[in-house]
Amino acid sequence: MFGSNDQYAQTPDHVLDQLKSMFNRGKPMWDPCPVNPQHDALTLEDWQSDCCYLNPPYGNIQPFLEKAIVETKKGRTIVALIPCRCNTNWYHDKVLNETHVHEIHHVRQGVKFKNYKKKSPFAVCVVVYRPTPRRRLEVKSLDFYTKR
Repeated sequence: MFGSNDQYAQTPDHVLDQLKSMFNRGKPMWDPCPVNPQHDALTLEDWQSDCCYLNPPYGNIQPFLEKAIVETKKGRTIVALIPCRCNTNWYHDKVLNETHVHEIHHVRQGVKFKNYKKKSPFAVCVVVYRPTPRRRLEVKSLDFYTKR
């Protein structure tokens, strides 16, 4: 479970629905990293929507965050579900110190990805890249499992 060979854990539908509601008025978000990709998201000239959802392969996160920053500067909002690895250089450089990151939502109770028996054994967060440079970074809590 969650080995380095499995880089394609799928986001549960209820998580996607909540993120669509929060960040794209309930409308679908284009996914540059689908289960059966028909393209290479890193070499596409432009991602396909004004609001994209990114769940990158966790063994190769940095280039996807670099591409997200490029796409954000073109006017897109990128909502990324990534491991919360605050001890890594990429987390400091591409998340904490990136001026286009407006929000970090630390996910309570983790995420149980599709086709897995248990929730992820590591912390995850939702990082929101927006087209305008931020004035301040908002750090929030997000729970996909507690009924409100």
